Amino acid sequence: MDETPVSPGLTSWMMDLKQLASAVQKTKTKRETVNKTRLFYQLSPEGRPGIAGVSILKGSRPEIAKSWQSVDRALLMPPQFVDESDMPILRLLWAGRNLYNANFPFTIPLERGHELLEKMLSTGRVLSGPPEFHPLAVGNRRLAKVVWQATHNGRQSPQIIATPAADLLLLTTPPWYIDFQSCEAGPVEIDTSSIILRKLMALPPLSELEAALVAETLSEVAPEVPVPKENVNEGLRVLDVVPAPCLRLDTLEVHGIRTWREHLPRYGPSLFDYAQPAVRYGEVVLTLGDDQEYVPLASGEVVRVLRQPQWEAECLRELARAGMELIPAFAIYCFGERPRDMYGLASPDDWDPFVEDVLPSLCEKGWQVEYAPHF
Repeated sequence: MDETPVSPGLTSWMMDLKQLASAVQKTKTKRETVNKTRLFYQLSPEGRPGIAGVSILKGSRPEIAKSWQSVDRALLMPPQFVDESDMPILRLLWAGRNLYNANFPFTIPLERGHELLEKMLSTGRVLSGPPEFHPLAVGNRRLAKVVWQATHNGRQSPQIIATPAADLLLLTTPPWYIDFQSCEAGPVEIDTSSIILRKLMALPPLSELEAALVAETLSEVAPEVPVPKENVNEGLRVLDVVPAPCLRLDTLEVHGIRTWREHLPRYGPSLFDYAQPAVRYGEVVLTLGDDQEYVPLASGEVVRVLRQPQWEAECLRELARAGMELIPAFAIYCFGERPRDMYGLASPDDWDPFVEDVLPSLCEKGWQVEYAPHF
């Protein structure tokens, strides 16, 4: 055997090769982790009180993930991107699926919702609802209580208020909250059972007589639950101020216009100018001419606005004299949900004279005009 000593350069070369191979392996592992296709679970309000919809997305990253609904096939033969932590989640979602809701076929179930939320959050792949995609984490337990709030038509309706406030309170057993602002979800501590809470939240807005009957029933069967107020106006702040008419001008992207007034039919992408009248009572802005009197503020406070219906009706007549009319639903085809209370002029050519001649006159009469960035 050759007794010649190993060259120091060879030893150094072998060490460098090992370090390089290790670095390559780490980079490969990291790339595979980043590019690995997986499932994400997006939570958002379903529309009904106490219910959260679940959208299942498939992709390597949330921002490029696409909708995925092949849950039944995955339960029979799981594909590679469905790992062991996903299977119990998919089973619970499939067991509670809603066959009559095309927007949200999957929701957080009421009875085993806390179990499902815990499993979902443990994956680290739960996201807040659109348009943002922020991961949700488990938050601290929050206290909650039942309060009775006035509705827009002067009736009473129960609400569950958490402290700190949350965007969504789920009527699971036990209840959970979802806070899209802090990107947290967690259990709620409340003295009332989930069964009673569900019955409460199923109540329609109550009249004064109905509120008295519900208060009597709650006092007998659930004395821990606050009862409706005898007087809906009790403790409400009243806004008795001079109103100001408002007009917002905006432009909508549409994909078709039907014959309406002097507008000729057009098909294909185009722009449609419109106006939205409103009325300002102090810090509250309402639709001009409607009958809403009780208004919930962003802070949770409900205020009562003393409206001036005759004056508001005259403001609408003033817009009609200027050529404005309410745009019927059939007149335009737009992308997504159509803006509310859209008013338009007889012809697209009428907008320049309206802005140059009519708007200054309206401003002199106290109208507050707002121009949208795209108008």
